[in-house]
This record gives sequence, C-alpha cells and structure tokens, in this order.
Amino acid sequence: MAKKESLKESGVSIILNKIKLFTDSQDGYAAYEINGAKQTDRITGKQFKRYVQKILRDNNNSLNHSTLSEVISDIDAEAIYEGHRGEVFNRVGKDPDNNIIINPCFDNGNIIHITPEEWTIREPFTHSSKDKLKTYPIIIKTKGMLSMPFPVRGHGNIQDIRRFIKAENDDNKFILIVAYIIQSFLFNGPFPIIVIVAEPGSGKTFTTLIIKNIIDPHEAPTLSIPRDPRDMFSTAGVSWVLAYDNFSKVQQWLSDLFCRFSTGNATIDRELFTNGEAYIYSAKRPAIVNGISDFFSQSDVLQRSIIFENNRITPEERKTEETLLNDFKKVLPGIFCDILDLLSAVLKILPDVNVSEPTRMSDFCKVGTAVGLSLGYDESFFMKAYNENQKQANDITLDSSIIAPVIRELLSKEKESEFNGTPTELLDKLESINPEAARSPYWPKTATVLSGHLKRLAQNFRDTGIIVETGRDSDGRWIRLKKL
Repeated sequence: MAKKESLKESGVSIILNKIKLFTDSQDGYAAYEINGAKQTDRITGKQFKRYVQKILRDNNNSLNHSTLSEVISDIDAEAIYEGHRGEVFNRVGKDPDNNIIINPCFDNGNIIHITPEEWTIREPFTHSSKDKLKTYPIIIKTKGMLSMPFPVRGHGNIQDIRRFIKAENDDNKFILIVAYIIQSFLFNGPFPIIVIVAEPGSGKTFTTLIIKNIIDPHEAPTLSIPRDPRDMFSTAGVSWVLAYDNFSKVQQWLSDLFCRFSTGNATIDRELFTNGEAYIYSAKRPAIVNGISDFFSQSDVLQRSIIFENNRITPEERKTEETLLNDFKKVLPGIFCDILDLLSAVLKILPDVNVSEPTRMSDFCKVGTAVGLSLGYDESFFMKAYNENQKQANDITLDSSIIAPVIRELLSKEKESEFNGTPTELLDKLESINPEAARSPYWPKTATVLSGHLKRLAQNFRDTGIIVETGRDSDGRWIRLKKL
C-alpha cells in the first residue's frame, strides 16, 4: 500500500511541475507544452491522460490503470480548488478587457489577440509575470477543430468573398454576410442566424461551407437536423458555428432552441455516467441553416434571422465543389487578414456608433453599422440592407399564418378599416369570412388560442401597417385591429 501511495505521489509531483492549472469552477484544466506546442486540455479528458502517460513513462514512472486514474483525479481536484479562475473558450473568446481572442489551432499553439489598436499573433495567456489577470481565458482545442489559415496580406482580400457566396453584384448580401462574420467573432453575441432557402442545385450547401470555413473550420462542417436539445449542446461543445444542412419543416421546440442559442442559453441535466449529479450546459452560438423551403415560420426565430434566397446555378456557371474550394483556399489567407483588420477597426469605432431605430437584434445593428462604416459605406447603408432583409422575414411569418390573410380580408371589409370587440366576436367574424380556413386543423379553435396568435404576430402586423391591441377591462377581454 505504501509503495502505491509513493508511486501516486511521485506521479502527481512530476506532472504538477510541468503544467499550469486552471478552472472554470466546474472542471479542471491543464496548460502544458509538448513537442514545442502549447495547449490546454480538460484534466479528465483523453488527451490529457495520454500526456500524463507519456510524461510518466519518460520519467520511468509508468503506473497501472488504477493508480493513473488516482493521479489524474488528484490533479483535477488541485486545479478546481487551487487553479487560476477563468472562462473556457474553444474557437472564439475574450480577455478581461473584452478584446477578442481567436484560437486558430496553429501547430505551435499560438492565438490571435485583437484590440482596437491592432491584432497580433501571440502565445496563449498564462499565469506569468506579463499576464497579470484576475481571470484567465482558458483556450482549448476540441475534437474536430481544424486550423485556420495563417493570415497573409495580399493573398486574396475581403472582396473575394463575393464570388463564393453569389454576391458579385449584390452589396446588400455582401454587407450582411460580412457583418455576420464579424459578429460571430464577438464572443458575447447575441448572434443572428443565417437562413439560406433555395431549390436544389443553387449552391446553398456550398455557401454554408464558405461561411463556416471562414469562421470555424471543422472536420464535421455541416450537420443534419438535431433530434433533441442535447444534440445541439453537444455540437456547441466541440464547435463554434452551428451549421446545419437540408432542413425541412422545423418543430416549435427546435425553433425556440435556435432563439435561445442566438441570445444565450443554459440547461441543467444529469451528467453523463453519473447517478443523477446535476451538470449545467450553457451555450451562445452563431448558426447557419439551409433548406429547400421556408422551414422557419415562427416570428421569434425569423426576427433573429438573415434570409437569403440563392438563384439556381446554370449549367454554364457550374463548377465542381473541389475546384471552387481550391480557388477559395488560395485567397483565404488574404480574406482572413482583412477580416482581422476589420475586427480591430470595428472594436475601435463601436463605442461611438449609434443606431436610431434598431431592430430586435440591436447589438447586431450596431456592429453591422460599424462594419459598413469601416468598409467605406455610408452610415445608413447597413440598416437599409438589414431592414429590407427583415421585411422578407416578416412576410414569411405572415404568409405562414393561417389567420393573417383572413385578418387582412376582414379589415378590407370593415368600415374605416377597424375592428373593436371581444376575442369570441373576432373569431366568429373571421370564421364567417373564410369558412374553409376555419376547417383547417391549424385554425385557432378557441378565442383564447386566437388571442395568443395575435399577440405573437402583433409586431409582424405592425410592420405591414396593421395595429393589434389586446387588453382586459371590467367587461372582459377585448381586441382592437386597425389598418393604418
């Protein structure tokens, strides 16, 4: 027994002398160097276990499986209670001053640090004399993350993005996608959702791949529709941009989940392989989704979306995906360099940017305006492009609603284009106007359900010139509709 304790203590001592300990209060992390590269891993993960095995073997201190597990467990406890506090990032992070950190997954372990003054390629933050921080960015490389290109000025430029996203002559599409890319590198978000709707053969998957590869290259670049919330949290754990291919009709729970990931989401679940111990999963992520039809129809998710409709590629225009990706890789180092320049420029002017009439995604409106100014557009250009895109989202929401066209028909018949009455009176009137719609399984069957529909669609109606007001007084509930 004493020999086992001696082996364990010796193993712990050897490893602790070679690593630096961090914690996010839930897990322990170790920063270490191997073969000249600096990296950080979760202490209980497979990668760190392999590192421990190698170091101990190199020190003639090989341990059996049981003792090795005890060594790792002791190191993990040391990290959680004595390690430097920090926040865990994979691809994108921030320092304590809210400057940007990008993990490009270079072989030497260096990161990209972006401030309002400049961007630099540097060693990771550690608890050394030059990084006297209260909390440290814990930057990890998760399974599947691929290396970003080394930025090289002149080997392509940001305007080259146009020909790969079908925006050669479309400034609106170009500014919206570039603004999305810049917003995706701002760790705090909130993040808009890119929605690409197009028929087969229109390059929607390729456009998704291009945007994903600029921000977050990965071994699994696109995924299929999530089966449950845990699927999305698992993806968020190993990837930064959530990119999904070939969506069809989206159920309400999944639409709500995209909204929650856009602005920040956490859930409490049983930790894997435990008997009920709670574990908190949290994530805020940019997302890209493509499909053939208008798979999103709920107002909440569409108000967070940027919608693009790709035109079909003609046989004369068509090239193989391999050819296009090779062309893209040639100019990507210059594109990435320009994006880093743009990020620094946006950080510099962002505090002074004001948007008079922002949408629900007000942070994105501000960032997009800063992007437009930094690229040489006038102050109002981005918001004009974004508002036009949001009108398309609004149209999709109302076109997907079974009651919207009947409400429009009602107001075209009413004197002075107005209705005042109870929810029950409104439901009866709508059913008398369009009995066929009222027989649909999607038709609201009660006045309460109708009121709920109207509350959710109130902003969408307002954007098309219809005022929806609901309330309650001494006589009961009332609804007022008015066409401006």
